[in-house]
Amino acid sequence: MSSYNGPYTSLITVPTAEPLTLAEVKSFLSITGDEKDAMLNTLITLAREYAEQYIKGSLMPQSWQAVYTGSIKDIRYLPCGPLREVVSVKLEDKLGNSSLLPAADYEVNLPESYITFDRELREDFIKILYRAGYADAAQIPVSIKQGMLLHIKKVYSNLGKGKLSLDDIDTMYRAFRVADIKL
Repeated sequence: MSSYNGPYTSLITVPTAEPLTLAEVKSFLSITGDEKDAMLNTLITLAREYAEQYIKGSLMPQSWQAVYTGSIKDIRYLPCGPLREVVSVKLEDKLGNSSLLPAADYEVNLPESYITFDRELREDFIKILYRAGYADAAQIPVSIKQGMLLHIKKVYSNLGKGKLSLDDIDTMYRAFRVADIKL
């Protein structure tokens, strides 16, 4: 039986913008004035993070690193898509010695979010740095943005009222959820 060799993913660069603007949220909630702006901005981030966790993807542009251990060959799915570009593939040993794999040694399929290697890679760590997320908020599917607005409304309306269920919000995201893939 083989042991799990990855990917172990980590977020390298967080999004610099959110899928929803403060003005959109305030309009949706019929809020005027700016005394709730800080809380609403926090709820926008919370709703994005929840949606990303649920769909197992990235909404706004951000950088990720996938780390494999041991050896890899053939096709490797890069999680947290949609994939925008592979920045680099680094081969590293346990002592920290590293080298970059030339781009000619791999092929990237952006629509399917995977990378294919021409040969088997054998190294202690194979680190793939990549960018993921929709190009901008306008590219995000309307149902995801609507789910975020409903999420914000539900949390805002239930502040201090106890338990909160997000099952109906999950329904808005379900079509975009990425299935777990084991290669």
